[in-house]
Amino acid sequence: MEKTYGYVTTAFNVLSDFYLVILPIPVVLSLHMSAQKKIRVISIFMLGFLGCICGIINSYYRVVLARTGDTTYFTAPVLLASITEINVGIVVGCMPVIQPTLMSGFAKTFHLAHVHSLFSRLIKSKASNQSPVTSTQHHYEKAHSKPYISVGIQ
Repeated sequence: MEKTYGYVTTAFNVLSDFYLVILPIPVVLSLHMSAQKKIRVISIFMLGFLGCICGIINSYYRVVLARTGDTTYFTAPVLLASITEINVGIVVGCMPVIQPTLMSGFAKTFHLAHVHSLFSRLIKSKASNQSPVTSTQHHYEKAHSKPYISVGIQ
C-alpha cells in the first residue's frame, strides 16, 4: 500500500509539472503582442521543461529507493535529485530578470563587440521610449555616470 501511494504521488508530481508548463501557452498565444515577443515569452516558459526532466529523474530514483532494501545508500540520489529540481525551478522562475544580464555578461566575457554593441543599442532605444528622466534618476546618473535602466522582457 505504501509503495503504491509513492508511485501515485510521483506520477502526479510529474504530470502536474508538465501541465503547469503547458498551461500558459494558449494564453500567451492569444495575447495582442508581436510574434517575436510571443516566441520570447513562450521560450521562457519552455525552460520549465528542465524542471520536468529533473522531476522525471527524481521519480526514477524514488522508484529505485522503494524497490531496494538499502535505503541508506539510495536516499542520497533522491535528495540530490529533489534539490536539483527545486533549484532548477527557482532559476527558471527568475529567468525573465536574469536573461538581459546574462546576455550582456556573455557579450563582455567573450569579447563579442558586435553583440555587446547591439545589446547597448537595444537598451538605448528602449530607454528613449521611456518617460523623461526625473530628478532622482538625474542625480543617480551624475553620481554613477551610467544611466539607470530597468530591463525586462521586450
